[in-house]
Amino acid sequence: MTDVASGASTEQKVSDFNFEHNSLIKLGLGTSTEIIQFLGQEHDLKFNFYYHGGYINAMIYDETQYKYKKHMAVPAKVDHSKSILSPMPGAVVAVNVHVGQVVVDGQDLCVIEAMKMQNILKSERDGKIKSIRVKAGDSVSVDELLIEFE
Repeated sequence: MTDVASGASTEQKVSDFNFEHNSLIKLGLGTSTEIIQFLGQEHDLKFNFYYHGGYINAMIYDETQYKYKKHMAVPAKVDHSKSILSPMPGAVVAVNVHVGQVVVDGQDLCVIEAMKMQNILKSERDGKIKSIRVKAGDSVSVDELLIEFE
């Protein structure tokens, strides 16, 4: 169990600890002590905890990050529900749809080969194909736009 103390001369920062998945953390909060469970870390600042039957997503900043946080723009939320992006770098083996075609959830859209394995990309929604940005034989990088829906 990790003890995050908040004493006057022995103060330790949360970032000083190397948390392991499912480790328990003992927090000194004023006169009380609480125990939380560390579930994981999504990126450098976002931590997930379990406390009193609920899940807590927390952003933990150091002093400099917190100071400049108010000056940062809010991250733009990009809607990827109408697009198919390449999940990996590879080569397009086949495109199984055409512009204007109506597709259903789970239908095969295209095949990408990476590391001698063929990966079938399937539609995650019903819709009509607006544009296709690749053709068989093209090389694609990760997160490259392949297909757009209307």
